[in-house]
Amino acid sequence: MDRERAVAIHEASHVVIGYINWMEIRKASITRTKTNDTEGNTALYYGGEVTPSSVRIHDPLVTMLKGTYARDLAVSRAIMFNTAGYLGEFMFSGQSDFWLSNPKQLFVENPDMKHAFKHAINEHIRKESFELNCDITSAYLAGAWGMVNMIADKLIQDKTLYGSPDEFANMKKERMLPNHKANPLIKFILDQIYDED
Repeated sequence: MDRERAVAIHEASHVVIGYINWMEIRKASITRTKTNDTEGNTALYYGGEVTPSSVRIHDPLVTMLKGTYARDLAVSRAIMFNTAGYLGEFMFSGQSDFWLSNPKQLFVENPDMKHAFKHAINEHIRKESFELNCDITSAYLAGAWGMVNMIADKLIQDKTLYGSPDEFANMKKERMLPNHKANPLIKFILDQIYDED
């Protein structure tokens, strides 16, 4: 598996879901480091960061909604943004390669998942609602897979993307779909958050 591309897809997935949800994206990056393993020097790739600033003021939904509805929308967007990276990476890598790079016992401790779990617990999000947010996120990613790949290409080439992904949204993209569906990962995430009665 191409680990650099998997990490780039992860970060690009955050960017695309942030963009779809009216977040201003300031920066996205990937980092390459060298390490020694049994085969000698190997490059390891890490997602640097995807930094959303805030919801755009001209977002029509935020303008229309008030109180609890606006809060629910903000929580849904946060869950979508935090789960997007791993959902996209899973859709690219498939189950066996994904779990090789992201061991199950460590998965729930990574920052993206910690934030998503915190929203689910603190906001008393029902299992069905959390699952729906994950399903919508994976559907958005599948529909925008050409854009995800273009941003991943840019991250592989330059290691950093500054500013809005508007230029990618306006470019002609090859029609493509991810190699895998995210359903097994969504089920795993739900099992980690919600105890079955």
